[in-house]
Amino acid sequence: MKDYANYIFDLYATLVDIHTDETKPELWERSAAYLRRFGLLWHPQLLRAAYLKLCRQAEAALRREMSLSHVEIDLLRVFETLLLTAPGTCPADTPVTPENVSALAAQFALFFRETSREYLYPYPATQPFLAGLRARGRRIFLLSNAQACFTRAELAQCGLADAFDAVYLSSDHRMKKPEPRFLQKLLTEQHLRPEESVFIGNDIDTDIALAQACGLDGVYLNTFAWSRRKIRAHVRMHSLDLSKITMIDSGDLSEWKA
Repeated sequence: MKDYANYIFDLYATLVDIHTDETKPELWERSAAYLRRFGLLWHPQLLRAAYLKLCRQAEAALRREMSLSHVEIDLLRVFETLLLTAPGTCPADTPVTPENVSALAAQFALFFRETSREYLYPYPATQPFLAGLRARGRRIFLLSNAQACFTRAELAQCGLADAFDAVYLSSDHRMKKPEPRFLQKLLTEQHLRPEESVFIGNDIDTDIALAQACGLDGVYLNTFAWSRRKIRAHVRMHSLDLSKITMIDSGDLSEWKA
């Protein structure tokens, strides 16, 4: 097994397991009730419709600006707009102002995520594996399609806030996997040589294909229990070199003898 100097990880379904549901009516009912504490009156269905519309508009504008297909908006800006454009208001101890809107939007973002989330926990192998790499003097990085206003708190909840030499979240960089510029940005800024680095993820299309596009070996954790036939089809679709991929069929990181 090749010994790498640098280990770059995906987060969700790679190091931690999570399930969220933004379609459940309870999320929008509780969110509308939460916003009343800031003096904002939203009907739950109108709040959901406005949120989805703002996300679509922001993504389209960012795609035009960056001339990229794989862009990532910052949802914190969407939440700020929702706080500033409520269709009605009522008395509140903490009304929204231009001065406090960012702080209140950050609070609402955490509430929104916690309410939409069904569960969140690190896989059993995650912390021991990362600790073992650290003990051997390896460098450890995170590159994830994720919203900073959600994910930094979730890293802390999972005991991973200090686990990485650097964290790259797509919302911070306005692009997401499988955009090669996203991974290349990490490699350039952290002065990493591709041949000394490996990317570990659970998605053939966004993780492993991206790794090969940037000259890295990949480790595929099959945490979604894809069939061998489905895996082969996606490998062929991207013309991937199997000799540069380590397959962990169980999805259990502890089975990789890194």
